[in-house]
Amino acid sequence: MICVGEIINTHGIKGEMKINSTFAKKEKVFQVGKYIYIGPKRKKFKISHHRIYRNSNLIKLEGYENINEVLPYKGEFLYINRDDLITDELLIMDLIGYQVIYDNKQIGFVTGYFNNNAQDILIVENGTKKHFIPYVKNWIQQIIDKNIYLEKIEGLIDEN
Repeated sequence: MICVGEIINTHGIKGEMKINSTFAKKEKVFQVGKYIYIGPKRKKFKISHHRIYRNSNLIKLEGYENINEVLPYKGEFLYINRDDLITDELLIMDLIGYQVIYDNKQIGFVTGYFNNNAQDILIVENGTKKHFIPYVKNWIQQIIDKNIYLEKIEGLIDEN
């Protein structure tokens, strides 16, 4: 399962929910007919309506037509099944386990990631050191065969 956002509020009285999401492929997730999972128990729902309103995603769930029916889900996280997301592009979560190469040296493996509200950050560890690498196109040379090659940028890696 992949976390794709959080229900931050309801919208109107007809059961719409306002979603806060930093997920890169929102347009592939918030579509009519797609399934999402809500909360820690991952309860399955089908999206019956989606629209963008003031840069926010608003969704309705199939069978839920009233604000009182969706109000209990406010504050819950939304998930999708990774297998349901059809894309040829690598997602950041797909990079876990990839080897990271900087200046022709292996500096570790991607063990996780997070978003700092500005960009995604890769957590790279080698057993003794932990590096936090911004996952931005200008800093990534290429990704080939489960290897991530970083640009040589002064101060990116503490080599001591």
